[in-house]
This record gives sequence, C-alpha cells and structure tokens, in this order.
Amino acid sequence: MEQNPFQEIQQEFPREISDSSQAPSVSDNDYKTAVNQPIATADDVDPRGFRGGHARRPNDAFIAVMGQTGSGKSTSVVDVYPYEVSQDSTVYLIDTPGFDDSSKSDTEVLEEIAMWLSDSYKNDIRLDGIIYLHRISDVRMQGSARQNLVTFNKLCGEGALKRVILASTMWDITNEEVAVMREKELKETNHFWGWMLSQGSSCHRYNNTPECARQIVLSLTGRGPPIVTDLQTQMVDNGLSLEETAAGQDLNTALLKEIKKLTQKQRALEEHIKAAEKTHDRITQEVLKEERDRNRRMLEKARNGTIALNATMETMMAKRDQRLAEMKKEISDLQEREKEHLRLVREQALALERERSARHEKEQRLQENTNQPSNSCTPWQRSTNLVTAEQNHRKGEVKNPPTKIRYSISLNGSRYFLRSPEKWSCNAFRPLERVGSDRKRIEFGCMAVEQPGEYIVRYGNDTWLASKDFEKHHPHLSEKIKFFEVGNLDICALGPNQQYYARWLDGSWSCQGSSELARTIRNLIKEQKKIVAISLGFGESFLVSFELNTGYLGWYHDLQGYYRGLERFLKGHNDISIHAVTLDPQSQTDYLVVFTEDSAKGRGKPKNKLHCSNRETRHAISDWWETSKELREDS
Repeated sequence: MEQNPFQEIQQEFPREISDSSQAPSVSDNDYKTAVNQPIATADDVDPRGFRGGHARRPNDAFIAVMGQTGSGKSTSVVDVYPYEVSQDSTVYLIDTPGFDDSSKSDTEVLEEIAMWLSDSYKNDIRLDGIIYLHRISDVRMQGSARQNLVTFNKLCGEGALKRVILASTMWDITNEEVAVMREKELKETNHFWGWMLSQGSSCHRYNNTPECARQIVLSLTGRGPPIVTDLQTQMVDNGLSLEETAAGQDLNTALLKEIKKLTQKQRALEEHIKAAEKTHDRITQEVLKEERDRNRRMLEKARNGTIALNATMETMMAKRDQRLAEMKKEISDLQEREKEHLRLVREQALALERERSARHEKEQRLQENTNQPSNSCTPWQRSTNLVTAEQNHRKGEVKNPPTKIRYSISLNGSRYFLRSPEKWSCNAFRPLERVGSDRKRIEFGCMAVEQPGEYIVRYGNDTWLASKDFEKHHPHLSEKIKFFEVGNLDICALGPNQQYYARWLDGSWSCQGSSELARTIRNLIKEQKKIVAISLGFGESFLVSFELNTGYLGWYHDLQGYYRGLERFLKGHNDISIHAVTLDPQSQTDYLVVFTEDSAKGRGKPKNKLHCSNRETRHAISDWWETSKELREDS
C-alpha cells in the first residue's frame, strides 16, 4: 500500500496524542497504578480531530494534502495527523482521499473533502496552506489528471492559490533528465501549473526524504492569516449545495460528458452483441458482454456521482453525524474490551506475585537441603536440569522436544531479522552467528519493539541467547523465563508495549496482550492444536498459525482494521498454510508472510512462497529470499 510521503515527518515531529488503546504494563508493583487508571468515555473523544476539541492556538497550523491516488496518497477518508513542532506550536496535516481512487468515485472524494472543509470552517479552523501531489513519473498529464487539477483550482479559488504548493513526487524512480523536462512542461503550460504559479502558487520537488517533507510543510507555516477556500465560502457562507459550487459544477460537467460517452458506447456494444448472436460467434459474444457489463457499471457510477453532487452542507453533516455515532459505538466497544483487558492484567499480576513467592520458597528449600551455594542458572544459560522426552521420565517431568522452526521473520520499521534453513539476514543486531562446539546456527529470533537493537534468539542446539538489556525492556517475560528456566523455553513472540507470547517445552504458556489473544490461545490448547507461528502487530492486532489434523496449518487473526492489504490477501487465499508471519508493530500496513498452497499437496513438494505488503519491503529482503530459493533448489 502506498503511503503519504508527508507522514514520514512523524520521525521529526513527535505525535502530540498517544494511542490510548495500547496495553498497560504490569511489571513489578506498577500494575496497581495501571489498573486504576481512568478510561476516557466516548463523549470525551472528538473524532473530527480538531485538536481534541480544544481551541486553535496562535502558532498552530493546518495544512491539507491533496492529489491523485498513486502520487503518494494513502488514505480513503480524511485523516488528521498532529505533529508537535514546539511547546506552543503544532502542525496538523489533513490527509485527504486521492482522486481517481478505484474504490471511490471523484464525487465521493470531493464530498469527503467538502465535508471536512465545511465542518472545520464552521468550527473556526482555517487552512494555512494546501499541498497538491503529482507524480513526475507520469509520461504526460492524462485527461483525468487535468480534470482533477481543474476541480482542485475551483475548490481553492484564486485567493487561496498563493498558499498552494505543487509538489512533484517519484523523483527517486524517474530519470532525472526526463523528470526535469516534464517539470518544465508542467510549469510552462498554462492549463497545467502555469496559471496557478502566476497566481502565487509555488513548485517543490519531493525527493522521498523526511527532511524534504519537513521543509515543504514548514514553508507553509508562519505566512500570515489563514486562508478560506471558495468551496468553504460557497457552502457555508452562501448555503450552496455541492453541485452549485464552482468545483461541483465543473465536476458535474465532466460527469455529464462521461455519461453521454458511456451511453453511446453502451448502445454500440448492444448492437455488436446482437450481430455476434446472429453469426453464433460465442467467443465474441462473451467478450462483448463482459465489456458491456463493465461499461454499465461505469455508467451507473457516473450517474450516481451527479446525484451525490446535490448534497448540501446539512445533508453532509447528517451523514457525518451518523458516522460519528458509529465511531462512538466502536469506542464504547473498545472500552468494554479495555475493561476485560484490565481484568486480565490484574489476574496476570497476581499470578506473577504467586510465581515469585513459589520460586522464593523453592530456592529456600534448596538452600536448606545443601551446604553448597545455589547454582541456579542465569536467565540466558541453558538449564542443566532440563529433562527431555528422550530421557528417563523418572528423573523429572517429561518435556516435549523443541519445535523445529523452518522460517523465522521479524519486521520493525526499517529493521528486519530473516532466517530460512538456507540463509539468515539481519540489519538490526549482530548476535553470534553460530554457538557451541558443534557450531549450531541461529534457528529462531525476535526483536524487541521499542528497542530494535534488543533481541532473543535460539540456536540449533536449543541454546537461547539474549541481548544485554533485554530483561530491562521485557521485564514481565524475563520474570517468566527466570521462573520456568530458559532451557525450557520453546518459542516466543514479542509485540509493542511489552506484549508477548511464550511457550515452554512442557506445554505451559504465558502471554500479555489483548483478551482476544488470550481467548484464542486457550481455545487452541483446548482443541489440542499446536501454535507454530505467531506475530503481535500494531496496537493489539495479531495473527496465529497452528497445526491441523489434516497435515496443513490453520490460522486465525484479529487485525483490528490494520494491515488491510493482508486482510485482502487472506480473504483471497483461504487454502494456504502460513509457516511464518510478521506484522510490523511500527506500521499499520507492513507485513511479511511465508506460506505454501494447500492445493499443491499431492503434486510434489509444495513450494514456499513469500507475500509482502509493498515493493519497498520486497526489495529490502529480496537478497535473502532469492538466495534461500537458489540454495534450496540446488540442494
């Protein structure tokens, strides 16, 4: 999924508002404070994003980002991203839906933008500027792109154009000489950018870096009084419907032309179909009918667009209020889940205290029974008391053999840990590649979310090693490891805000995360289904893969509205076995999945396949995956 390049300045400007849905920590004695923290009610939340209901401060700035889908636009609704520049100044980026969106008509996009602009204007929120994104990689200004630019001009009005930045994107993937030539054409052609530049707009190149995005955004701040667009004046002050505004009239004219063209094409297609029926040409009939049906859908979409333009500010606000009511219900449901989560926090904290007491008593008994000092292992040493299924069970509790992991993958922002049977690759930390006298290689690894340089890894001889400060960043999991002993650890997964899942060789398990995660694990254990892969992602999202009696792997997920690309992929691929998965906890979109197709069984050894969230991620890990494939095929 493409991302808005201006969201990258989040690395430069810290978010003013933190996510309230993250799981609270329960380490040591702080759990009581976490449990007693008040929960905000749905009425305390202002989903419109106007500074959480607070008045605009003198040094605050509101900047809208508009343009075509594919130019860097990522959102299908209006989203507000606050970035704190200083203690008394916050920049609010209003990311709007892109024109030419395959999931929305241009009328729906304009309606979304008009709704936000009208509502913000009524709430005394004025724009300090608008950034219009355009792909410099486009060979020429297409008809739809020209139409969208005209609509944008009508939306702004001449008075607002002096605060418009025309930002060209995709310079990093376009030949520089070609890109400069296209930019020159855009600037010198009157019905492209030329007229807008003559009215005070400025032109900037975005070179795909956070610093460049930051400079573009800050160039619109501190330039005097905010602007009012023609669309705001016409809809709010003059009470016009969207169709009656200059932008609406222009779009309506374009839609009527489109309707006329599509209607003529529909008639022609019907005639061609009749002619094909007379000659009994079935292949031609099928092709023409598919084209007719596609044309009919486009015609219906255009007609619906003209109807939607009749919306007044009042009808748009009513639609907005209905959406707010739905959002409040979602927040209320979230609060119920939060209460359940806090109940689990209490249970986990009490269980932790009981485990500490039991361990303390165990150590005291050992001390009383021997004159020798206790030689209990450190958290990351292999336990000499481990009894496996191959040993005499009378010497201790029988354990299951360690789970063999073929693939171990982990994403955390720009950092990654990737391991296949043939190759491992990591740019986040540098553990020992091999350990022990038999030089066993890394078999499994996890990165700490808040501190990607911290990690825990397992080697082929079942030795676990962790980074120096791992215990500091994951105290709850570390306490569990101390109690059960690291030599008994089988697999684990790390998530944001100290969330984790861990399983020991005797089948014992522990987790810190959402109530849905705990419920899912309990159900799988009850059904005697062994977890083979699990990933904890953004917020409290997760995906878990488990063994089935059929020999395949089943999977269950609660993505909570994040990772929409993965949601679509899974809906279209019900018959796959997921062998490894990672949801990037720093992102709401990025992920990796290693899988095989169940339908391939019986036709030779199923091929492992890799599915990525985007081309950038695929490019970053391509060397690891392609080398793994080559070595696997040669073996």
